[in-house]
Amino acid sequence: MNKKILLASDCFSENRNATLIAKQLQKIANYKPENFLAASLVSEGREYGDIPVITDATLPPSGGFATQSIGGFFADLFSGSLGIPFNFVKKIKNIADEIGLALVVGDVFLLWLVNRALKNKNIPILFYVHSKTDYIEPHYRIEERIIKNIASDVFTRDELTAESMRNKEIPAQFLGSVIMDELFPEEFEIPLDKSLQTVGILPGTRGEALDNFILILKVVEKLSEKRKLNFPAAMVGSLSDDKISEKCSKYGWKFIKSEHCNYIEKNSARVLIVRRAFVNTVISSDILIGLTGAANEQAVGLGKPVLAFKGIGAQTTTKRFKEQERLLGGAMKFLKNDPDAVAEYALKLLDNPEERERMGKIGMERMGPPGGAERIAKYIYEKYLKNQ
Repeated sequence: MNKKILLASDCFSENRNATLIAKQLQKIANYKPENFLAASLVSEGREYGDIPVITDATLPPSGGFATQSIGGFFADLFSGSLGIPFNFVKKIKNIADEIGLALVVGDVFLLWLVNRALKNKNIPILFYVHSKTDYIEPHYRIEERIIKNIASDVFTRDELTAESMRNKEIPAQFLGSVIMDELFPEEFEIPLDKSLQTVGILPGTRGEALDNFILILKVVEKLSEKRKLNFPAAMVGSLSDDKISEKCSKYGWKFIKSEHCNYIEKNSARVLIVRRAFVNTVISSDILIGLTGAANEQAVGLGKPVLAFKGIGAQTTTKRFKEQERLLGGAMKFLKNDPDAVAEYALKLLDNPEERERMGKIGMERMGPPGGAERIAKYIYEKYLKNQ
């Protein structure tokens, strides 16, 4: 293969999805990481691993959601982050002659940017629709027009959206949700008391994750006053032990180092700090409290009910969680940001195994089985790469 494949993505979860598809292409076509070039709009692109990343953006103050709030827009404006799209287009233009195929994973704005960068190059641009689904909100007419004019093929995250697009003569199909691929447990056993029920904690991966962790800890305190439970928290590497200790100590929590798993403690509550074992945290939990985006969807896809409430940051607004609740069809419950109310609902759910099972089944049905990346990669290879 003489030309390279451009992988363009918005941010963290989109980077991961693009990487999973690229990994499957490497298996199918015996490609190497250097057969790809990656461009992440608002992140450093660390999820791409060995694949060369041509962009050097960092997450803006809005978390990549400048249009979601006035505050986010002005925070990005004053930080200079609104220049990110222009730099993104420039970086791709600089390597456009090396590209033979582009895969865009994200939203219509990203698709438009990539098209601007590759204009007049006659390069097929494929679009994996990560950010929108007809379960929440169909694409606007102008978005559909852009997709139809730019994308050679479109891959959606559900059949409902694919069917809607096909009815408008957009070449769309649902080959599986990449978000559920490669969710394997690590060879690590979380030190839980097996006689107790378990409430998992998902504070997210973005800059506001530590603030949202504090909000969840308020619920943990209320739960611990009424029942003894396990509380494993899936924490990303960017939240160091020092950061967690410093932040939590302000709220009366003590950070304790342990050979098997560090934890924080306050009165009768103990929260385990689990590293690099997201799936272990999910599958070991009876229910989870999640103030995150993709991780909530992955958790319900693994068959676990998730509770959410309004947090801090653009990922955890009332609007976004209500949209996610509709997307997940009852596998996730959005509640008022009231620690007592959330704790009360959690206890009722813990006491109702039939309801937990019902919610779990809905989640698995909505998110679908793994294998989406492989099916998309096979389609791309057969149609666009096999005879090159």
